[in-house]
Amino acid sequence: MKRQRDGAGVAAIRRTLLSKPPVLLAATALLIVATLATFLSESRFRTAPGVVVENLDFHAGRQGWTHRGRNIRLSAGTPRELVIHAQPVAAYLARLFDRPRGTELLRVSAEVRGRALGGSERWQGGTLALLSYDARGRLNRYWPNRVARVKGDLPWTRFERVLPLQPQTTRLLLIAYAAGFGGDLGIRHLEVRAARERPGFALARWGLAGLWVVLWGRVLYTLLRHRPRGPTLEPGRLGMQAATVLIANGLILAGLALQPRLNDTLKRALLGAQDAYFAGRDLWADWQAASDSSERPVAGAAASTDRRRIPNGGSRAAAGSTGSPTGNDSHGRLARRHVADAAHSGSAAPETGGEGEANRAAARSRQRPSPRHYWMPRWEDLDKTEHIGSFVFLALLAGLAYSRNRLLLRVAILLALSAAIQTLQLYQTTREPDFADLRADALGILAGTLVAGVLVAAARRALRKTRQGALPPRAAGRNGPDRYRERAPTS
Repeated sequence: MKRQRDGAGVAAIRRTLLSKPPVLLAATALLIVATLATFLSESRFRTAPGVVVENLDFHAGRQGWTHRGRNIRLSAGTPRELVIHAQPVAAYLARLFDRPRGTELLRVSAEVRGRALGGSERWQGGTLALLSYDARGRLNRYWPNRVARVKGDLPWTRFERVLPLQPQTTRLLLIAYAAGFGGDLGIRHLEVRAARERPGFALARWGLAGLWVVLWGRVLYTLLRHRPRGPTLEPGRLGMQAATVLIANGLILAGLALQPRLNDTLKRALLGAQDAYFAGRDLWADWQAASDSSERPVAGAAASTDRRRIPNGGSRAAAGSTGSPTGNDSHGRLARRHVADAAHSGSAAPETGGEGEANRAAARSRQRPSPRHYWMPRWEDLDKTEHIGSFVFLALLAGLAYSRNRLLLRVAILLALSAAIQTLQLYQTTREPDFADLRADALGILAGTLVAGVLVAAARRALRKTRQGALPPRAAGRNGPDRYRERAPTS
């Protein structure tokens, strides 16, 4: 009997430790701290002996370096300092070299200072970076390359970063540039060396990855077996809970996706939506023009006329002479107008008399749509908008699906999800955790939770009024007619 009680107690403790939300939140926080400590440890990599690139200390002047701009100078002292004065068109000093054989990691370190560096654009300022190229000379986009970024005033500070190399990388470009309308960038003690990860840290990374998988499996199990208080579970609430779990998993996968695929997919979707809008606008203009001239075509004919009238067939690639989505050259507009006139005159029914010709001319002038101006926001603005919008929707859905749970617990779980996504991006080479993304997620969580609270409160108020109106007329108690009976005055 005692053993049975002990076994039941152990099982209860195990269920509590593995299913209580506060315990799961604490486990998530511990994993975040352990992952950050493993990936950001200074002793994670060891530097291999030997020099990868010669003359990085400028002992031989600018030998082996290429430059643009006149305001680039080297100090005469020891150590020699490189000073680049900022220009509106970036002044730079660069060194191109082949990839060292058998090298997968390069450690780039330097002491950098800035003096009154700035500019209106995000890319302006002072930058030290290591760019990589494949055998065809194409830049490996979205691959980590920045070592130091300086804006404003900065005293001498040491920057160090270990950058991975892609398998297809054949050549590397070490570049330092300064862009803006004033100030200068200083660099000294520049080094590039081969590096290797210590075996213990590699094992720790894989062990932490396994713990992350186990934790997320347990969280999924807890969410799927969750039942709100009450005898039944409404079908709508069950569907919203399933949608909340699916969207949370989708955000995790999106956070771990390769940056080129995610970025290109979003841009392609944005431009495709604008293409659909422009095609619909042109089709509507053709329909209106045909209606005004009493020449109403069928839908298929209107669509074919639209395709002939626009040479690029609704594609943004031919919007300008250089393939720019905002191209509005006069030759392209004139050519499209000639094609529109020819298409309209070829598909319209013949009319006799000057009145019919005047109607066709008026219809052609009205059907010409305005030039296509594509809207493409800057990537940093689009990125933050994504973070805010996705977590607003997730917090709204979670607030409606789990409205019977505590508010602070829901907010804490969503914040832990955002922090976990940013931490797990350390496992993806093309992604980097960013505190600004975490801040945008938190803003979206607060906004979505607020909207959900307002909707839930309004729904409860409406339900309460409906229930009060459905009471029987002779109901006793404070909700019945006795409630409105006037009391006799007391003397």
